[in-house]
Amino acid sequence: NLKWKFESSLNNLVSVHKLYCKPKVPLSKEMQQVFVTGNIDDIRKHFLKLMTYCANDVKATFEITQKVYPMFEARFPHPVTLSGMLEMSRMVLPINNNWTRFISEADRTFESINSDIQHVLMQIANEACHQAIDQKYKNDPWLWDLNWTTQSMRFLKSSKAKPSMTKVEETTDNPIFKIAGNIWPTQAMIDDDTDSKIAPSQEIKKVLGTYSTLAKIQPHMPGYPSWYRDLCMKQSKDDITDEESSWKPGPQLISTKMRVVPKLLRLTWLGYPLHYDEKYGWGYLVPGLEINEEDLEEKSDFPYDAIKQVCIETKPFERSQTNMELQVIDDNL
Repeated sequence: NLKWKFESSLNNLVSVHKLYCKPKVPLSKEMQQVFVTGNIDDIRKHFLKLMTYCANDVKATFEITQKVYPMFEARFPHPVTLSGMLEMSRMVLPINNNWTRFISEADRTFESINSDIQHVLMQIANEACHQAIDQKYKNDPWLWDLNWTTQSMRFLKSSKAKPSMTKVEETTDNPIFKIAGNIWPTQAMIDDDTDSKIAPSQEIKKVLGTYSTLAKIQPHMPGYPSWYRDLCMKQSKDDITDEESSWKPGPQLISTKMRVVPKLLRLTWLGYPLHYDEKYGWGYLVPGLEINEEDLEEKSDFPYDAIKQVCIETKPFERSQTNMELQVIDDNL
């Protein structure tokens, strides 16, 4: 299990040179600090040693290239791969204003790509949330074990609820209307001061009139499954009235680091659906022995037939077999 330690190294020149070239004397980086902490006088004083240090670094890089390039060529024989790496890489770091421009362009590119990734993940999360309809998630090989529990809206007792239809017609200061006015049909009215006022249309008066029946404190996104709520920002009362609020609707908190993402992306390993187990971590589900449910003490919600169908479609058994140490197999298979 520790064999990988002798076939890999840290990502620095000394370690990589030691791994591939196995020199009798390790590469010295003693003079490196002169370039970091020294001044121009220190460089003049140790000029010959510093030039020797730089030359040894170039020599070590050349020796590593002699070892690594044949392996690269064997693994990636097409010249397009090499030309792509040369085009994207920078052999010399700029020391003028181009360096600042390079960082700015890299940051903008990262933000653009990251925004696109988040947008796609949000769309996938919204589509997966629809699996709650008719409990379709129970037959999904990836979504079946997510937390699909929901919370209900809280209402006041009927004795405390007071009708507020007249208030709704007279004012639009209610926070619930500030949201509704942007969604449902409204009627615009112009007063003498030419200031615009928004009045609720007939279609939503009854809806707004039920506002007084709601409890003051409501759960976060009632009606939505728990795993989806964890991806959404919580909205406070100030967020409703503050036009500059950072709150945004939808699963804005989703990222590639979240455990739910591989399931939403419906990832497989060698054709088998990925699965996360609290005890063993990430693994993959392999159809095994079918057990008659009548023989089980408790009925399982595990979607065995759906997983078996995925394996039939992806045909993992026809792929090249590798020695995998981690397999998470459900006890009921």
